Amino acid sequence: MLASKTGAPILPIALNSGECWRKKGFIKQPGTISVRIGPCISVENKKTSVILQEAEQWIESQMAIINFTAQLKSV
Repeated sequence: MLASKTGAPILPIALNSGECWRKKGFIKQPGTISVRIGPCISVENKKTSVILQEAEQWIESQMAIINFTAQLKSV
């Protein structure tokens, strides 16, 4: 919503830190965290729902790659 109001582009970032650092978990497990930084998403002339959908789609597509790569490394 903030990007929609200001017109600032969104820089999507996908990471798999949840694999090592569980939500609401106190103990952090060691591991390798993968980070993917995407291209900026223009918000010009787009509804907030469309902007959110584009960001979610990019992040989810990258998470599939990150998780697949992590599975290959563990085999």
